[in-house]
Amino acid sequence: MWTEKYRPRRISEMVGNEDSRRAFYEWLKGWRPGTEPVFLVGPPGIGKTTMVYAAANELGYYVMELNASDFRTKSALEKKLRGIGRVTITGEKTLLFLDEIDGLLSTEDRGGAEYLLNFIDGCDVPLVLAANREDLDFIKKLEKKVKVLRLRRVPLRELELYLRYILDREKLYAPDEAIRTAVISSKGDVRAAINNLQSIVTMGVPAGFYRDQDYTLMEVIKNAPFVRTKQELVRMLSNALADPESKVLTIFNSVLASRLAPNERARALRAVADADLVLGRILRTQRWRLLRYIDRILADGLFRLSLVPVDDATPWIIKRRIWNDSPHLRKLSSYLVRRFRTSRGAAIMFYLVPVLINAKIANRLERLAHEAGLDEKGFNALVRETTEIFSSIR
Repeated sequence: MWTEKYRPRRISEMVGNEDSRRAFYEWLKGWRPGTEPVFLVGPPGIGKTTMVYAAANELGYYVMELNASDFRTKSALEKKLRGIGRVTITGEKTLLFLDEIDGLLSTEDRGGAEYLLNFIDGCDVPLVLAANREDLDFIKKLEKKVKVLRLRRVPLRELELYLRYILDREKLYAPDEAIRTAVISSKGDVRAAINNLQSIVTMGVPAGFYRDQDYTLMEVIKNAPFVRTKQELVRMLSNALADPESKVLTIFNSVLASRLAPNERARALRAVADADLVLGRILRTQRWRLLRYIDRILADGLFRLSLVPVDDATPWIIKRRIWNDSPHLRKLSSYLVRRFRTSRGAAIMFYLVPVLINAKIANRLERLAHEAGLDEKGFNALVRETTEIFSSIR
């Protein structure tokens, strides 16, 4: 299998997650007794296990790997972990790798999770834990005791380059369309991408299927320039872990923060506006069947655009009001452009709401209105609108 043949033996041979790889290598290289364990979290197939073995191979460690979900009870874990030595009988240093620790929280668990939390405090060998998810109470307790490294799915463009490298090493050929299909079907899973490619090249099996995985909105935005068709982008958006309102807001913020040609910016903002109109109609009429059109509308605006992913927590209803409805807030944003020497989009996105809230708390709204050139009517409107914004956020 190509997944084994091309499994990296050195951490520098891996693809994607450069920052996490570097941080993990430096952690293991500098490990001393008392160093906190590392917790690797991220979806399957992105290289957590590969990274552990590659770094251990480079730095002379023997990896003792256990799947924590196979030892859910306290007695089973205690029996397996008792007496682990810092070196093996052959003189190699030991690294303990506990994979799939999120499996400890099944109905069969009888103290395994609590035992692991206590075990961490006294472990005198490098300890690496890994999980596919972190939304469990046990994981949240664990994260207070460890160094957390989050790994993301590999961007599609990097996966495409990696598959072309494998084809070159194998002295084989695959059409561009087949390579892209293998990449997109993998949805950022390195193992799946390699398996897809091998299936296409050696057995002629089409890779036109989709793995049942989810995307974050950040991943969708990063991969949008490399998706071949709008339909593929629609599927990615429909699998994104976000509600429709968050999709509209996040894409809007990313458009504002990106350097785009005027026609590209206009297309993207038109899609955001149209999606917002549909969302408003859904909320007014309760016609939830219209939700299926939002991803299609956003895909039209996002397709083939290179955007800067921006995750801004300002509620969309506030953002929309600032942008469309209030001449006083727009005038204030022009003042912030001059004051902070930034773009209009950045002034609205990053500065306006915090400045208003701070000015209200410090009783300096009148001074802020004067500096922005607002008359008495504008000041009164600013006070009213700021109070509403402050109440919405609070």
